[in-house]
Amino acid sequence: MDDAATKLADAISHAKLKSVVVFDFSGPGNRLTQLGLDLAAGFRAALAKSGPDLQVQDTEQVHEILNTALYSPAFVLYPESLLAAAQEVHANALFAGQISLEGDKIVVVVSAYRCADGKAIQAVRVSWPL
Repeated sequence: MDDAATKLADAISHAKLKSVVVFDFSGPGNRLTQLGLDLAAGFRAALAKSGPDLQVQDTEQVHEILNTALYSPAFVLYPESLLAAAQEVHANALFAGQISLEGDKIVVVVSAYRCADGKAIQAVRVSWPL
């Protein structure tokens, strides 16, 4: 995940965005799993180490804000709600991850989006053998 975080951090820096939020990853099978939570936490940590110009929002604060705004943890399963949630926490960019099983591999596609207009910035695909 370190390489993916570095690539995406570079894309965010190039887009001149600073404040980012990493939402819990979903999948496999369009559901919330401990694997998705763990991979998102690992990506979040790698992203925070990727450079001083990037401010990765604190997960607990993000969850607190979204709970107050009555977001269910399952909102990450619905792409249309990610942008609204990112705007709720005043992020400039958001990261979402989708986990799938492909043959004998776990595959994660992590995508970065601009919060102002929802435009995709870049996506990175990472895979590991089962």
